[in-house]
Amino acid sequence: MLKPLIFVVALAFAGTAHAAPGFAPYRQELNDILTDLAAWLPGNWDSYPQIALGRTLGPPAEGEHELWHRVIARIDAPQLGPYVFYGELHGEGRDGPITDGQQVLYIATIDDKGGVVNLKEFSCL
Repeated sequence: MLKPLIFVVALAFAGTAHAAPGFAPYRQELNDILTDLAAWLPGNWDSYPQIALGRTLGPPAEGEHELWHRVIARIDAPQLGPYVFYGELHGEGRDGPITDGQQVLYIATIDDKGGVVNLKEFSCL
């Protein structure tokens, strides 16, 4: 379950980092990353496991984590690009209200010059 989140975080920062000297990913590798992203990113994530762990081991000093539920789905929006995802965050769990400002689009693109995959977030408001 954490693998997709770690992957997304790595992609989000990839656009600001420089590749190791002498390393330039091939276009096919970047295409493969987009294929993996399209398979791994969509889904539902919930903070309850983190809350349960805190209840078992003791909450962090700042207090118990809030309960939230995130949904991400790939959408068909060819005017924006071939890899577009919609996400929303629900406070108070799966059936809770959508958190203000947390309806977003994620657009994944290949930066050929930088040799990276960028994942950019845009608010739907």
